[in-house]
Amino acid sequence: MENYVNYGGEPIIRFHHKYKSLGEFILERLSDSENLAEIINGVTGNKITRENMKKQSLHLASFMREKIGVKSGDIITILSENRPEFPAILFATYLCGAALNALSAFYTNDELGHALTIVRPQVVFVTEKAAKKIIQVLQKLNLNSRVIVLDVLDDGVQNGVITDKNILKISDIMKSNSISPKINFKIVDENIEKRVAFILLSSGTTGLPKCVQISQKNVLSGFSGTLKIFQDFSKDRDIVLLITPWVHNFGLLSLMRLVVFGCKMVYLPRFEDKLYLQTIEKFKISVCFVAPPLMVFFSKSPIVTKDNVTSLRKLYSGGAPLSREIIESVQKRIPNIEVIYNGYGLTETTTGVTNADSNINKPGSIGFLWRDIWGKVIDPKTGKSLPPNTPGELCVKGDQIMIGYMSNEKATRETIDPQGWLHTGDIAYYDENREYYIVGRFKEVIKYKGFQVAPVELESLLLGHPGVRDSAVIGLRDLVAGELPTAFVVRIPGGTVTEQELLDFVSDRVSNPKRLRGGVRFIQEIPKNNNGKIMRSVLKEYLRTKPKL
Repeated sequence: MENYVNYGGEPIIRFHHKYKSLGEFILERLSDSENLAEIINGVTGNKITRENMKKQSLHLASFMREKIGVKSGDIITILSENRPEFPAILFATYLCGAALNALSAFYTNDELGHALTIVRPQVVFVTEKAAKKIIQVLQKLNLNSRVIVLDVLDDGVQNGVITDKNILKISDIMKSNSISPKINFKIVDENIEKRVAFILLSSGTTGLPKCVQISQKNVLSGFSGTLKIFQDFSKDRDIVLLITPWVHNFGLLSLMRLVVFGCKMVYLPRFEDKLYLQTIEKFKISVCFVAPPLMVFFSKSPIVTKDNVTSLRKLYSGGAPLSREIIESVQKRIPNIEVIYNGYGLTETTTGVTNADSNINKPGSIGFLWRDIWGKVIDPKTGKSLPPNTPGELCVKGDQIMIGYMSNEKATRETIDPQGWLHTGDIAYYDENREYYIVGRFKEVIKYKGFQVAPVELESLLLGHPGVRDSAVIGLRDLVAGELPTAFVVRIPGGTVTEQELLDFVSDRVSNPKRLRGGVRFIQEIPKNNNGKIMRSVLKEYLRTKPKL
């Protein structure tokens, strides 16, 4: 056995040993009378019970098989906000043995074209807002995908598109009685190790996103590793508020786990600060699943008070690093919060690979490895495993690790080595207790006169200033020093903090190479993707065109 390798421990159960397909697992969970799963629209109050989800999923799966010809191995794309039809589309896909390719309805034509050129789906489910756009892209790519619209189209789209034989409406399908009875719907056994379940886009914060292939085995393994925490939500009768987009890894896997493990969930299609707080009050939300920007909202927003979040007991953050300063600020501001979980993972790892509990783990750590996950930190030059408290590249291994990038074998080989270790690109270390800490990303490290400066450290420090609502740090190119640490800062509403105040604030707390020699730029919003990760390429382009204030 290789030295300095850690293991998260044996899982309680290995679902990928018990089930022959993801569809079989889902159908069994939706058929379990003890499964009390319920999905509630936070805007309308409309409910979807576990029984409703089963009926809708079987109906849609039968239609896709019999009327469209969807079969195992096909690809179904969905472009949608969080909405009531989404769970049925998701589960029907797996009942058919197909793979779900989830894309944001806010993608541009070029972004959609990039993804669909690789994926080439048989069916596309699309929200009304993106219908015109997706049809234009499909026509440009000469793809004959069947398009199913998720709501009534406006007159302009109807007149130009709805007459096309390839265009269907979800409402018509769900009302249709022209398909055979669903009681005898047969699920085909799959090779779960090779059968793709998800095709999700990587974050794309530094370039074009890659299409990540997640297998059915990966998904079932992820369910095994996170079983206890989701069972506890169900057992404690928690009501979970989920606002993270379902077309992205964190939101999609959270939706699935909350349903299969029998939890009651409220969702919103998008974030609106007042509506969000009203939803917490109205439904007595006890658990919120959030991305880090929402943790900043809880920490800094003046409209968050003790009175409108009294029901909250737990917060679960994922999708991007969460600073110690934000965790401590939220706990101080909302004293009824019992625990804050901070998960770390990548799209390529299916779900989280570490989990931090604010009551157990040290401040700033990303916690311990999930069950059935192996982890190590390596020297990026030699590839050798490093001992505790020695920063290097974090590598993880286990049954959750993706199959690879679709139509990109080169990138797959660069990410997963021959021994099956996935190289995360994150700089990390672990301590004597095997708690892990993220220092930064290799591609994001700022190199000042030979010294390496991690942006995440300076961003966390800036967020600790009472006048800062959000921050991002990147390197400004310099002929002498190489790069100068440069901050982009969003002031709190009505705030007046100055550049000099922040320069002094940072200088008093860091070593000389980490000082903000590139200065501070005040902006209205830090550009982030839907996972809450900073779009550093946007900020670098800003510095390229406007290097000086």
